[in-house]
Amino acid sequence: MWRRLKLLAFRLRLNVASLEAPCFQASPECGRMENQTLPYLTQELKKAIKNAYRGGKSLGSTEKEAAALLDSLINTALSYGTSDIHLQNLGEMKVLVKFRIDGVLKQVVELPPNISDGLLSRLKYITHMRLDSPLPQDGRFDAKYQDKNVVVRVSVMPTRLGEDATLRLLADIARPKTLKELGLQKQDLEVIERALGRPYGMILVCGPTSCGKTTTAYNMIERVNREGVNVCTIEDPIEYVILGVRQLQIDLSVGLDFALGLKAILRHDPDVIFVGEVRDRETAEIAVDSALTGHLIFSSLHANSASEAITRMRDLGSRPYLLAATMNIVVAQRLVRKLCPKCKTKTKPRREDAALVKAGYGIDISKIDVHEGRGCKACQGSGYQGRTGIFEALRISEPIKELILASAPSSRIIDQARKEGFTSMFEDGLEKVKKATISLLDLLAATG
Repeated sequence: MWRRLKLLAFRLRLNVASLEAPCFQASPECGRMENQTLPYLTQELKKAIKNAYRGGKSLGSTEKEAAALLDSLINTALSYGTSDIHLQNLGEMKVLVKFRIDGVLKQVVELPPNISDGLLSRLKYITHMRLDSPLPQDGRFDAKYQDKNVVVRVSVMPTRLGEDATLRLLADIARPKTLKELGLQKQDLEVIERALGRPYGMILVCGPTSCGKTTTAYNMIERVNREGVNVCTIEDPIEYVILGVRQLQIDLSVGLDFALGLKAILRHDPDVIFVGEVRDRETAEIAVDSALTGHLIFSSLHANSASEAITRMRDLGSRPYLLAATMNIVVAQRLVRKLCPKCKTKTKPRREDAALVKAGYGIDISKIDVHEGRGCKACQGSGYQGRTGIFEALRISEPIKELILASAPSSRIIDQARKEGFTSMFEDGLEKVKKATISLLDLLAATG
């Protein structure tokens, strides 16, 4: 029956993850502990849950069973390439555990009251949160996986049914170490490398939340971080520690925001500055002024495309003549799931998809080969393994500077950029579709 449902979901182009078999309840009374076949519920995790249950006796935050269960959750999550662990409160002190794998949430297990309460208390204890606070709280702690350090960023918030927690797993072993590993193709890589070689100006990386902006920025920082260069960052939060870089953490509780931190950094004779995010008018103004006075500035920005980032900076109060004088390049990106190499199969684009691409982008894809993941043991039935980026890199040339000075709309900036060889995120993604790296369906979903 389950195989039929998965086949139907594939034909109807539904997300199979939303049809996952229901997760089991960890209570031994249900009698299903030993015969579960859920892909993310490993024997190690089952054993940790059974040890933590202890006949219904509640766990405390300092007890070894709670610590062992947390370690097992993290190890299991990292073994599947999980970026986030979600602990969702279901009421009556029950918690549903989910893993975010390749950008999609997967249900893992439902924990009974005595375990979930102890697990949340354990998280608060090791991150130095207040155990009795009714307010949202944030913290972090260090873990080990395969003898490598993993930073775990924890956020706890109260909901109607109880407290929820999200654990962001920042494993350095999982992070791409070069710009090429991010998925940048030769043309965009060359544009970025030229911009990184300049001694001053501004480089912006834009996109929605959780699209990989910070990872791209970190790779750029590591590219310019060398002896003789003073690199300073101001971040909220610091996600990875970079040897030789001065990294400053935002702390709003004491009044340290991006604007104040950036002012402080400028007194320490920096060559390169990374501002985690341009969020407000004051930060935008200081960042632009810093680029104007001989510093190379990196920052991220919430904007849908490279050309819209220029409009966004104008909306934040940056004057066109200052933007034209300081901006070197704008990189926009999205993350897209990669097809599983074991089970991807060749097919042709659906007629309605080809029509959509033709109408939106003027590209005929009706005769190209596309691929879909059917699901196999290697990918736990999802059809995907890992993610890659799709990019567009807008070089701020002299003609584009003139358009910025004239406050031209995004469409005119893109028309000029195309004359200079610019390729859009969709076109970059379409090349990856042709190479069977990603599916057409996922590309359309990512680019709208």
